[in-house]
Amino acid sequence: MDDGAEGRPVDEAPEGAPVDKVRGTALVTGATGYIGSRLVPALLADGWRVRVLTRSADRLARHAWGGEVEVAEGSADEPRTLAEAVAGVTVAYYLIHSMDGEGDFVERDRRLAEQFVAACDDAGVGQLVYLSGLYPEGEELSEHLGSRREVEQVLLAGATPTVVLRAAVIVGTGSASFEMLRHLTERLPAMVGPRWLDNRIQPISAHDVLHYLVRVASVPARLDRGFDVGGPDVLTYREMIQRFARVAGLPPRLVGTVPTVLTPRVASHWIGFVTPVPVGLAKPLVGSLVHEVVCSEHDIAEHVPDPEGGLQGFDEAVADALADPGLGSDAAWSGPTVHSDRHSTSIRAGQDAVWTALRQVLAHPAVVRTGLWREDQVDPPRRLVLRSSLTFTGRTEVTAELEADGPGRTRLTLATVHHPKGFLGRVGWVASLPLRVVAQLVTHRAVAEHSRTGAR
Repeated sequence: MDDGAEGRPVDEAPEGAPVDKVRGTALVTGATGYIGSRLVPALLADGWRVRVLTRSADRLARHAWGGEVEVAEGSADEPRTLAEAVAGVTVAYYLIHSMDGEGDFVERDRRLAEQFVAACDDAGVGQLVYLSGLYPEGEELSEHLGSRREVEQVLLAGATPTVVLRAAVIVGTGSASFEMLRHLTERLPAMVGPRWLDNRIQPISAHDVLHYLVRVASVPARLDRGFDVGGPDVLTYREMIQRFARVAGLPPRLVGTVPTVLTPRVASHWIGFVTPVPVGLAKPLVGSLVHEVVCSEHDIAEHVPDPEGGLQGFDEAVADALADPGLGSDAAWSGPTVHSDRHSTSIRAGQDAVWTALRQVLAHPAVVRTGLWREDQVDPPRRLVLRSSLTFTGRTEVTAELEADGPGRTRLTLATVHHPKGFLGRVGWVASLPLRVVAQLVTHRAVAEHSRTGAR
């Protein structure tokens, strides 16, 4: 495989990439997933020509990089599709995992890995890279971690040089592990869990995972082994909850443990009940927490230096994740919880008259002088945004939008958006429902009345 890799011609540069930095063709499977959707633009920026294997090319339209990649459309279990996808590839990223636990996923993952590595062997792919899960040696693993280990064994047994990167909890907006931690911490000021909440974990930032994934593809030496990758902090899940709360500006959480009566199956259903993380996804995440997952080596640094400035600590990674709005392609349940409601009505008056009435009612000096609300955006006669100055339960904005609704009529839409802060923020939103309904009705009627009065 070494001779084939060294003799492979360098591809033409992707559009916009400097010619002297072109490295070859990188195939990314699972490109629409959490890591894959972030790896693709990172590879493009590093000068790679990127090809993605996807069941549906239409799904790529959601990604900003969709028009910058080659597309191999089809399934990873179709030999012809695989052969076309790996043809002329310098490095192939295998990011395919069954996370739903449906059917015999262990056998399915094994079969897909066998077919993929066989296709890479036949095509003379220069390097195969697999992102696996970090697991302890000498222990009986959960079904999902056991499947990850088996997949890496299948890939390493092939003729294609294979690098396996093993990571535990990946900290980043959109990461299932991070989103579970986020929602548990933000929603529950107190919780009781099993004793394995005190197992040690070595989390790593998504930024650092991408660093290793991109840089390992350019290592000149043949690498054919697994590497543990983790950040500088080793924490228990209980400590991660408290550290997240501190970084997020939340009060300390009360976290208690009880004897292990909460099996991973029961715990995953509980998580699915109190958070938006799907039960099927929570099960493998919880299953990995049963084990202590701490790196046993840092040999990757001999081939890929750590990022400039060093690996991100847990607190820094959390802060970055909280400031990151995520990607539009991320799962609907990822990201911070946002509450909203909206109501619109058609008013028999022109837009200017309704705007004047709106300022009289919603932004009346008597209201603004209370200090509870301040004008955040004013775009007459179309849009007015008020922001609440009360922030101990979260951030609240009220947006009023006006648009023509036929001859002599204007549609007024009032939308309230609340970004809750902790448990009180969520309780406050629910408790304020009657008040919000009354406020919406009163505001709409008052604006309509003032509009008609002012138009006379």
